[in-house]
Amino acid sequence: MIIDYLRNHVEQMPEKDAFIFLDEFNIEIERISYENLYSSVKSLAFLLQKYNITDAKALLIYEDARDFIICFLACQYLGITAVPLNYSRKSAHLKAILKDSNTDTIFTTEGTKLKLENIFSDQFAFNRNIIISTDSLEDNIVISDIPCALINDIALIQYTSGSTSIPKGVIITHDALIQNQISIADTFGCNRESIIFSWLPFYHDMGLIGNILHAIFIGCTCVAIAPSSFIRKPSNWLKAISKYRATHSGAPNFAYDLCVDYITKEEKADLNLESWKVAYNGAEDVRSETLERFVRYFSRCGFSKSAFTPCYGLAENTLLVSGKKKSKYPSIITASRSSAGSYTIKQKGLTRKYVSSGLVVSGVHVRLISGGGILL
Repeated sequence: MIIDYLRNHVEQMPEKDAFIFLDEFNIEIERISYENLYSSVKSLAFLLQKYNITDAKALLIYEDARDFIICFLACQYLGITAVPLNYSRKSAHLKAILKDSNTDTIFTTEGTKLKLENIFSDQFAFNRNIIISTDSLEDNIVISDIPCALINDIALIQYTSGSTSIPKGVIITHDALIQNQISIADTFGCNRESIIFSWLPFYHDMGLIGNILHAIFIGCTCVAIAPSSFIRKPSNWLKAISKYRATHSGAPNFAYDLCVDYITKEEKADLNLESWKVAYNGAEDVRSETLERFVRYFSRCGFSKSAFTPCYGLAENTLLVSGKKKSKYPSIITASRSSAGSYTIKQKGLTRKYVSSGLVVSGVHVRLISGGGILL
């Protein structure tokens, strides 16, 4: 389980940086070593024991990555199923998830607690929910036996975005989580010397499993900023990669377009992207035009086109389904637009370029099903 990997890193390299957190101006606000991270996780786990969470499930609603990471790992330590949520979700979505998840407990911070109490005021009328501020618990630790989670127990429940329907929960076991981590490592080639940089939301699969938990699984360092820091100023992403010599970092396709559109020539002049070996691109359609624009604009900064790593994933498979092996430029084919969604590739008519999302990872089986449910 992921907590076992954290424990091993503490034994082997306690002083190594696990996470480096930056503010909205890319200025360091904290470094936390593997030893200090594990200590914080254990302390919170012991404090949470007294609440006797009978259903062993809790919603995690945080605005800050550091507090979220410690609480998530404390849940793994205690065998509590974590249900990570985006605080900025619509109130209706939060209420729907609270009801669907059938949990009585919410973990958050003191600063967010009052806001959540207002959102869930009607649910609290029944006095069945508990909102616990994990950053303001009294430090009166009484060590007792910690329940041991089993490999097939549920590690977390990921909820879909709810952009087109009511959010749906996806159950992920400890075993599924670790197996997908193995697939990510095999595909992207991350090791202990790697440095991951992330601006992706820490509460959902691509940022949580692909960056935060993968760093802990591997034992490398993850540098992180808030998503708003990138959206406000796209250069923050590439400046941090340049400064911290990040080797692995990625985002949906739109982020690469934003970099070309909004990073000035003056900002570009100070960038050194030679360290960036894996620039994964997923979560939406990967466009060949985007890859070509980005390479043209940033190649003189040391960015190599072979770093581009298109991939495909979904919450229902924990995260990664397929990905391009590193050190090769993505495969691109030109085909008729009518080929989209078709089993056969057509060359005639109006064409467009399609970027391959790589090979299906080991242990995953993919089936092509028509809209009518027929196996192709």
